[in-house]
Amino acid sequence: MSDGAAMIGLTSKYAAPATVTGVWTSAAGVSVLLAEGGELVGYSEKKVKRVAVGDRECEFDQKDGWLTVQVPNEQDVCVWIEW
Repeated sequence: MSDGAAMIGLTSKYAAPATVTGVWTSAAGVSVLLAEGGELVGYSEKKVKRVAVGDRECEFDQKDGWLTVQVPNEQDVCVWIEW
C-alpha cells in the first residue's frame, strides 16, 4: 500500500497483480498503468471522486474502501484515480 491506496489488478486474470505495470501517487490521486483494460480492483483509504482514462470518465464503485473500476479494453492503459 502506498499513500493509502493499493491496486490489486484485473479480476479476469489469474495473476491479477501482474497486470498492474506501474503506480504513481500524488496528493491529488493515483495513476495506474495496466497491461490491458478490464475490471480493476483495488483499495483506497480515501474517498474516490473521479476515475478517468485520458479524457474519458470510467464507471467505478467504492464500498468500505474497496474500489472496482471498469477500464476500457485497450493495451497499455493509464487510469487516473482522483481523491
